[in-house]
Amino acid sequence: MHRCRPSLRSTRGFTLLELLIATAVSAIVLLAINTTFFGALRLHNTTHEKIDSDLTQQREAAGRTKGWATAVHHSAEELPATPVPAAGSNSVLALTS
Repeated sequence: MHRCRPSLRSTRGFTLLELLIATAVSAIVLLAINTTFFGALRLHNTTHEKIDSDLTQQREAAGRTKGWATAVHHSAEELPATPVPAAGSNSVLALTS
């Protein structure tokens, strides 16, 4: 009678070589994840800094534009209602306050 015995190899567990290979593969995968994550984080921060900078510039430009529009509007109200000479005439237009 021949009984079926489980082989000794299947009951021993992992070998040192198998553990080293699994550790190396895990390290490579974690390194790739780390590189990708911190690259995305750096891109996120750079993008938000650029957006904040552009927003500040837009607000400053809007303030200057508003200032120009107000200045032009006020100076147009202060101008006397005198006719402007036609183009090509030899007269000089002088504005006095």
